[in-house]
Amino acid sequence: MTICEVRGDLLRHLHGLHAVGHCISRDARLSRGFARLLKQRFPHLRNLQPFLVPVGDIYPLFVCDQGLWIYNLVTKCHFYEKPSYATIESSLLQMRHHAWEHGVSKIGLVRLASGLDRLKWSIVRNIIAEVFLNSNINIFIYFL
Repeated sequence: MTICEVRGDLLRHLHGLHAVGHCISRDARLSRGFARLLKQRFPHLRNLQPFLVPVGDIYPLFVCDQGLWIYNLVTKCHFYEKPSYATIESSLLQMRHHAWEHGVSKIGLVRLASGLDRLKWSIVRNIIAEVFLNSNINIFIYFL
């Protein structure tokens, strides 16, 4: 497992990745931040129904024409709430399990929950490192 932080736009660097992960709320508004940009790029996301998924789980979506998994990490109930470090960790554990089951070894992320949600990036990064330690999954974290 490696974690590589990359200055750049994740949506411009999808080639070679097997998956993209980002945080959403169960109400699936996807109206701000990276989630909004992802929804614009992948119209499939307009029909999400993660209200069926508990907070701390994931709502994976496979985009066939891109050969790309989109991991929607459900980290809070409503868009106006803030996630906790515990729900971030739980969602990441679910993502790791799904990735392992589906042969995903390269996942692109943005700095999860550290922009609009205002969690401390250093803590979130440590959680990512702990979750993916001893896995064969490489994590590429993009920031602008």
